[in-house]
Amino acid sequence: MTTKTSLQRSSILMGAMLVLLAYFSITKAGAQVSYSGDNAICYNSSGTATNCSIQTYSPAFIDASVFSGGTTNDVCLQIRSALANLPHGTVGAVIDARGATPPGSGYTFSCANGTPWWGGSGSPITTPAEILLPAGQINITEPWVLPSGTRVMGAGVFGGATENGVPVTANGYGTTLRACDISVGPPTCNLVAGNPIVQFGGTDKHGNNFCTACMGISAEYLTLDGADNSTPNSFPQNLVGILNQNAQNGSYVDQVTITYIGGLVSDIGLQIGPAPCSVGCSVSAVNSGPYTNIFFTGKGSESTCVAIYQSGTLGLHGITCTGNGSSAPAIYLDASNTTIEDAHIEDSSEGVVVGGLPSGSAQPAASDTLINISAGGKIKQLTNIVHICGATPPSGGTGSCAEWNTVSDLSLVGIANPQSQMYLAMNTIQDDVTATLIPSTANFYGVGLYGAGESFASGYTRFSTSPYISSSGPNPVPSWGVGYGAPGSTCPVGSIFTNTQGSSGGNYTLYVCDKSGTSSVWNPVL
Repeated sequence: MTTKTSLQRSSILMGAMLVLLAYFSITKAGAQVSYSGDNAICYNSSGTATNCSIQTYSPAFIDASVFSGGTTNDVCLQIRSALANLPHGTVGAVIDARGATPPGSGYTFSCANGTPWWGGSGSPITTPAEILLPAGQINITEPWVLPSGTRVMGAGVFGGATENGVPVTANGYGTTLRACDISVGPPTCNLVAGNPIVQFGGTDKHGNNFCTACMGISAEYLTLDGADNSTPNSFPQNLVGILNQNAQNGSYVDQVTITYIGGLVSDIGLQIGPAPCSVGCSVSAVNSGPYTNIFFTGKGSESTCVAIYQSGTLGLHGITCTGNGSSAPAIYLDASNTTIEDAHIEDSSEGVVVGGLPSGSAQPAASDTLINISAGGKIKQLTNIVHICGATPPSGGTGSCAEWNTVSDLSLVGIANPQSQMYLAMNTIQDDVTATLIPSTANFYGVGLYGAGESFASGYTRFSTSPYISSSGPNPVPSWGVGYGAPGSTCPVGSIFTNTQGSSGGNYTLYVCDKSGTSSVWNPVL
């Protein structure tokens, strides 16, 4: 027994010594070769770490900071050089530019010649890759057109927050793409009015086609700043934050702040699909999305948060739109089979406008769903939280849309007015298809459910949970109420009320709202 124990101890000791010898051998071998950047790996056909005479960078993970950025430390040149030096056939590499050094002091990077994918001459680089951007502000001189399979990820987004009075991006937190001053013009600034800051696929302004039917493009954890960078004060510019009219499956936006976009109606934070778009558009962003966690702060007289012209996307989920007094609606929904969920809208002329298609369009807005749309206001009152465009605007409303197309099978769930803001929206819902108005004065908290279906028997299939509805049309919107006892208020004609304590002896269970002269009354039925 004693002999066996001694042998076990000797074996354990010998094993420990072999592990230490192997460690020192590997360390010594590693010290005898030079590394090719922070992502060096052993590259040897023998497959043994003790004989790793060759080390190279990994084609799967490239440190862009080891490449030259020229005299200005151009971070776009560094990324472009890393992409250009990928081994032939490499797909899906990670280009890590987080270690790039900005010129001078602070956290401002230059991108003076082209973009990370094109440098002014030759063919664009379209190799799929994930680009990790450095923290700070990157000054761009033209739209960034992202190739298929490209994912651009910043170091975080903080929605314009400050730390000790200094913007967080100036402290090195977060990543901002800052537009150049379009009034300066080429060659200093190759952005013009109407250009996007970031574009998913398509053709750039130099005629380079990056992709037409693109897949797997995304932008994440970024701030897109359209300010002109003039002194002493910056002004908003007539730009688009993100434009996607080419990228489809696997393409999305997440955790992005867009600011200082405004001045014209065409100035849009996020545009999905081409406009105008008729049925069967040659380019599309179908199946793209979801578009999530977006923060938009408009500037100037007119700025739109989101315009959706593409049907069949994965929807818009989680967005805050602050118009700062904009005379344009916050969100245009001019597409079918789309969901907008968890949207908060402040200080714009209207909230969500459905079916207000631009000139030349011919596609309907059908089978759309809006869930949890809330309003607010500190400097401007919204007229309507939701405006359904059509040919018969209700009396007492805010008038008709400039243009409209067919809206049908629309579901509105949880349309809420603010309780702690300076301004209530004037109307919760204005429906120009059925001449229906749900004013906020009688629906202070909003509307739980409103459904607008299709035309049916000289009317429309409609339903609302709100009993306070003003309608200048011939067909008021019915509701189905439930309570304890007989109903005692006026009602939309055609509504039903269920008394859960109903019994025989005059205490009815079911009531129907009927017309009585110029008013309406509840009549017992059962």
